[in-house]
Amino acid sequence: MENITERSWHMYSNTRTEPMQLKALKALKRRLPPNHLSLNKIEEKISILESGFHGENFFDQFTSHVLSPRCLNLRNITLPAFSETIQIDSLFITPSFILICEIKNIKGNLHFDKKGGSLSRVVNGKEEYFSCPVTQVERHKEGIEVLLKNLNVKIPVIEMVVFTNSQVKFTVRSDEQSIYNQITRIESVTRKMRELKLLYRVQVLDQKGVKELWTKIMNKSLTPYWKDVRSPYSIEENELIRGVLCIKCDKGTVLNYGKWCCQSCGHSNKENFLESVTDYFLLIKDSCSIKDLRNFLDIDSSRKALEWMYKFNFQSKEGSRPSVFFSPMYVKKT
Repeated sequence: MENITERSWHMYSNTRTEPMQLKALKALKRRLPPNHLSLNKIEEKISILESGFHGENFFDQFTSHVLSPRCLNLRNITLPAFSETIQIDSLFITPSFILICEIKNIKGNLHFDKKGGSLSRVVNGKEEYFSCPVTQVERHKEGIEVLLKNLNVKIPVIEMVVFTNSQVKFTVRSDEQSIYNQITRIESVTRKMRELKLLYRVQVLDQKGVKELWTKIMNKSLTPYWKDVRSPYSIEENELIRGVLCIKCDKGTVLNYGKWCCQSCGHSNKENFLESVTDYFLLIKDSCSIKDLRNFLDIDSSRKALEWMYKFNFQSKEGSRPSVFFSPMYVKKT
């Protein structure tokens, strides 16, 4: 039976959630007519982001017990660094070192050119270019080292790029062979982590120190600012399907006996309203007036719209007339 100490240790965990861009693009797809010209491009981008998210979850499952016990993990966190932000897929805090992992779920023959700052891939004879993930994770390491210096914590920081797709092959420039120390396939990541435990034996942090550092870094994590996902596809607001849509089939609903009932599949749920308000915040902007919300959801009454917004405890601007509500998903710009 797990004791109280172990139970409290496992409480230090944050859940990996879908990237905001993925959520927004799914909402955009849901709100477009089936014959829209941009739909194929949006679906392709959704597929890429879903593949990446799947790879991150696979990584979590694969590594969940490797550095335990006495190791804490921060997943998918955004931190301030260099007057900008850095987004880290996975950060492990151990008593002896910190490990930053950049997770990639791509396949093909990959060629690294760190000096040129690029990664090229050949799949089915077609060559594509990406930003170099090694350069990216090194920048994350620099950001974490600055953060640790400000927190007056001295502990080694190691970076690693992990490829979760089994259909991947690496080649590296002859003068950049050291990159092999920074990249690995998912099959080898557990071995590399165990090697790090053997290499870094000096305990810098005790159990309390690991927890305190996890909390301090977590407290510095940022909620993202709202970003316009429609403009890259030149989609205007008036092209979006209006109304409270069914969470089961994406068809229109009507309010009936306190629930939003689908006119197509018959599904009846209060959550249909919440999902549709979320669509507004993802696709239009991070705040809304009742007039804007009524227009987007095609609701005929301000009183009715207000009643439903208060049902779900959306935060409103004090003293605003008419009422203005804020999205809980984003930081409000000041």
